[in-house]
Amino acid sequence: SSMALAKALEPYNLMFFEDPIRQDESPGSYKRLVDATSTPVGTGENLYTVWDFRDYLEIGALDLVLPDVCHVGITQAKKIAALAEAYHLPVAPHNPNSPLSTVISAHLCANIPNFLALEYMSTEMEPPWRDAVMQPALGGMIADGHLELPTGPGWGVEIVEEEVAKHPHFEVWYSGLGGRQGLTVR
Repeated sequence: SSMALAKALEPYNLMFFEDPIRQDESPGSYKRLVDATSTPVGTGENLYTVWDFRDYLEIGALDLVLPDVCHVGITQAKKIAALAEAYHLPVAPHNPNSPLSTVISAHLCANIPNFLALEYMSTEMEPPWRDAVMQPALGGMIADGHLELPTGPGWGVEIVEEEVAKHPHFEVWYSGLGGRQGLTVR
């Protein structure tokens, strides 16, 4: 169970335990887990509005919030961060997405006082063409665990549409195994 795992992980002083319970469970399930462990608990990638997060925060069911900017949008993400700030909680945006989503999420992080960390897929976990689809390249913005925001207009980057067109996205689902089991990238 998530409670047993959270307790077992306590000696390791994790930064946080992400989505240990399905988000279609009640916020009360998260509250019981938060009360049972010293391991910080966060969720949010499948919560979409400030009101969804409010239901968790009003009862003390989270130690941090993990909104996904691609799911909620930048304006709603700012509202969610402000709500979390009112409860003295940090924000660590969920972000296993594209280089552009990383830049957009980083702009959010640079503009909220309760930013903790931004999820980032290291180069080893990304396809080799990741840095060819956007200029400046995401890899060139990362140094020593920090992302230097680009300074150009808008988000500070340009999409290289010709390169994006070479790599269409599609997902492979195995319904018999309970969900997404793999992602094939060309």
